[in-house]
Amino acid sequence: MIQYYHINGELTPVAEAQLHVTDLAIMRGYGVFDYFRALQGRALFVEDYVQRFFNSAKLLQLEVPCSQLELRQNIQQLLDKNGEDKAGIRLILTGGYTTDSYTPVKPNLLILQHPYASYAAEAYERGIKMLTYEYRREIPVAKTINYVTGIRIQKWLKENGADAVLYYDNDIIKESDRSNFFLIDQAGKLVTPEADVLPGITRMKVIQVAKELGLPVEERTVQLNEIFEAKEAFITSSIKGVLPVTYMDDKAIGTGQVGDISKQLGAAFEALVERYVMAKT
Repeated sequence: MIQYYHINGELTPVAEAQLHVTDLAIMRGYGVFDYFRALQGRALFVEDYVQRFFNSAKLLQLEVPCSQLELRQNIQQLLDKNGEDKAGIRLILTGGYTTDSYTPVKPNLLILQHPYASYAAEAYERGIKMLTYEYRREIPVAKTINYVTGIRIQKWLKENGADAVLYYDNDIIKESDRSNFFLIDQAGKLVTPEADVLPGITRMKVIQVAKELGLPVEERTVQLNEIFEAKEAFITSSIKGVLPVTYMDDKAIGTGQVGDISKQLGAAFEALVERYVMAKT
C-alpha cells in the first residue's frame, strides 16, 4: 500500500499531502511533470527521466529545488519507504504560490507514487486503432501539465472506437497525446517524427535497440499520407512500451495485423528493461 509521497524534500503521509489553492498549477495550469515506472523497487531509466524533467523545468523557467542526484535519491527513498516492488512514479514541479495569480515564484516539487500501470495484453496481439487530429502542443519538447486537448477529445475517441489520438500539424505527423509515434516503411526502415515532439525516453530506448538489431532508423519530418503507405506502425511510452497500431482513421495499416518488426522491437525493449533492472539490483 502506498502510504507516503515526497513533498518539497520531505516524506509526507498521503493523507497530509496538499497544495495551497494559490499554486500557479491550480490557478493557471503552469508546471511540468514526468512519469516512469519502477520494477523490483528501482526506478527504470531514472537518469534519463530526471534529466528530461530538468530540461522541461528550464524551458518553463522553473528552478528545481535540488540537484539531479538529490532528486534520484529522493525517488529511491520514497520507493524504499513504501516498500512496493512495482510502482509508477510521477514528478511534478509547479509554479508555486503566486501572489498575483500569474507570476511564477518558488516552485513546489512533488514526487508521487502510484500503483503499477500496464496496458491490456490483448492490445499487443491485435494492435490499436488511432484517429488523426490536427493539433500542435505548446512547447512540445517540454513535458508540461497542459493536457487540455487530450482530455477534451477522450469522449470523441471513445465514440469512434479509437484507443488513442495522433496529432498532426499542417499534414506533418507529430505525436500522440501521451506517446511517440513510429512507422515502418515498405523497405523495413524505422521512421519517427523528429521536430516539435517530446523527446520520449522509451522512444530513445527503442531507437537504441533497433540499431542494436541492425534495423535502419530515420528521424525526420513525416508526412501524414506516409501512414497509409507504411508496412507497420506503433506508439511508445513508459507504460505502453512498444504498442502496435493496426488501424488509423478506419483504414488498415499494412495488413491490419501486428507486424513482425513491431513484435521484434517490443521484445527487444522488454529485454533492455530486464537488463537495466538486473544491473540495478
